Amino acid sequence: MTEVIDKEIDGAVAQGAHLAGGKIEHIFIHGSNGTRRLHALSNQTPPISPRLVPVSLTLMTTIVLSMLLAFAADVKIDNSAVRVLIATDEPHKPTALHRHERNRVMIYLTDGDQSIHYQDGRVDVHHWKAGDAAWSPAGGLHVSENTGPEPLRIVEIELKQPGPAHGIGPNPKLDPVAIDPAHNILLFENLQVRVFRSWREAGGTEMMHEHTGKGRVGVFLTDLNGTVKLADGSSSALPKVTAGDVAWSGPVTHATTNLGPNRMEMIVVEVK
Repeated sequence: MTEVIDKEIDGAVAQGAHLAGGKIEHIFIHGSNGTRRLHALSNQTPPISPRLVPVSLTLMTTIVLSMLLAFAADVKIDNSAVRVLIATDEPHKPTALHRHERNRVMIYLTDGDQSIHYQDGRVDVHHWKAGDAAWSPAGGLHVSENTGPEPLRIVEIELKQPGPAHGIGPNPKLDPVAIDPAHNILLFENLQVRVFRSWREAGGTEMMHEHTGKGRVGVFLTDLNGTVKLADGSSSALPKVTAGDVAWSGPVTHATTNLGPNRMEMIVVEVK
């Protein structure tokens, strides 16, 4: 049976699928904006052995609309600056050969092992720990595989715009990394982003500080129960935050208080 599904995938073009036993295991999308027609073959008989199936704008595989919608539900933030999704890589299921058209920041929510096999023969092997952050540049056709025993959960932050040609750095008197380096630990910085780990002890309050640029993505590694005070002196309770949540905020000057009983920790990705 063949189903034809029109699906608009913002910022993406379907490029491949991994089939096993007649069922889709992964869909990978990347490329330019637009509506792409996806052709799906379902009820395969006999079952299809595991293999990689190359496609262009047409994806021939076992798929149903509910699976497309489930994939879309993984996208948490999508604006003019970033597209943020949470991916879950199941163990020992290699992806299709694919590439990423945008630079990305990767934040790992769980421990895991991963191998990446590039088309040119290179192989990268990684051993991630929960809370690790990494820079992943665009390009490079590859197949990746979670080689560990458990699912690997990753926050992927796609950067839609280049960094500013002549950026103005943060005010050193309000830069959280400069004024409180013990609590705000720089991980890496380049022309597009600055990434740092921020933590606060139970009952602790940040120094008043600012975030500049286009905005920032916060990836919470722990729960957070807190309040935030703005530069004008007003205060309010923060929405409930659970470990693994992500949030977007524009430029702001503020200070957060951790009201919870435990240490709060997050990764901050400032988009320049």
